[in-house]
Amino acid sequence: MNILKIQEQIDSTKYWDSYALDFRASFFGDECKLYIEIENGKSDQYCWEIVFYRCFNVDYETDAGWTCWESKSGTRNFNMKDVPFENLMSHTVHDISLIKEKNNMIKATITLSSMLIKIVCQEIQVSKVLVREQNFFWEP
Repeated sequence: MNILKIQEQIDSTKYWDSYALDFRASFFGDECKLYIEIENGKSDQYCWEIVFYRCFNVDYETDAGWTCWESKSGTRNFNMKDVPFENLMSHTVHDISLIKEKNNMIKATITLSSMLIKIVCQEIQVSKVLVREQNFFWEP
């Protein structure tokens, strides 16, 4: 496992300020996937898929509890699944950083405009996938 090589693969996606399309945890949290648009809208056919395999620890917080001046309650007062696609475009990726953990594990820290995600896993894979095959929650 070469952390630097994986970090270079992630950085080569040029994810900075690109839209986060979805984050998923599957198989009882054993596998997590982050989907990111390709280079600020240069492709609507493909997106980046970053898969975290054999996850030991998955921890995240969302903007649901963050202070929000736009709502009377002071926090987000709507469900993400009800947000139209056009309004999701404020959810951008700011940083993805990796560090080596004990027992050949990798700790990924992912900062989005709407989430902070920390994942400890054994393997990370980056690939380009077809958008139409991902069944995103915001698709009609």
